[in-house]
Amino acid sequence: MEEFDLVYFEEHNNDGECVIDTEDGRIIMLESDDTYEVIIEPKNPIIMVCTQKLFYPDTLSMFSIGQFLKYGGTKIGVWKLYDEDGEIIEETDYDEDWEVDWEKLFPLLVVNGINLKKIVGICRCVEVGEGESFQKYEAQDYVEGGLEKNDDDVESTKEIHRYWIVTELVSANLLQENAFDGYTGNKLWSEYKVIK
Repeated sequence: MEEFDLVYFEEHNNDGECVIDTEDGRIIMLESDDTYEVIIEPKNPIIMVCTQKLFYPDTLSMFSIGQFLKYGGTKIGVWKLYDEDGEIIEETDYDEDWEVDWEKLFPLLVVNGINLKKIVGICRCVEVGEGESFQKYEAQDYVEGGLEKNDDDVESTKEIHRYWIVTELVSANLLQENAFDGYTGNKLWSEYKVIK
C-alpha cells in the first residue's frame, strides 16, 4: 500500500505545500490538520482529470484515492476508501446512473461549439421530485449522502433528472452556462452571466 512521503514533504515544504514538476504534469503534496494529500495534475490543460490521494496522519498509509475534474472538483469514476491496514472498506462509483459520463461529455461539448480551453467550471447536478417535493443536489453530495439509494421511492424515473453544467469564459466579463442531459447528452439550456 502506498504511503505519503513525509521525509520528502518536510524537506521541500513551503507553507504546507510542496509542488513537484514532472514530465507528465505536476504533483502537489499538501498538509492539513487531519490528513496529508497528494494531487496529481496532468499536463493536458484541456481535459484536466486529476487524481487525489488522501493519507492517514498517523500511519501515512493511503486513506482514499479517486479522480476529479479540476474545474469544479467534480468527482468521477470509482473512488476507493481504505482502512489503516490497506484493505478496501468502500468503493463509490460516481459515474453510476450516468449514461453520459465525463468521457462522453467532452465530445458533446465540441459538437456544441464550446471551447474546451475556456472551460472554468464543470459540475453534475441531480434534481429529485417535482412541485413541493423538488430537491436539487450536486451529484457527489447526492451519492455521498446515500440519497441515490432512495431512488426506488421516487414514483417514476421522470422525477429524477441528472445533468451536467459546463461554464465557459466567453470574454473577460461574461460567462456562459450550458446544461447537458446526463442520460441523453442533449443540450438542455444555455444562459449568460455577467461577471461583476
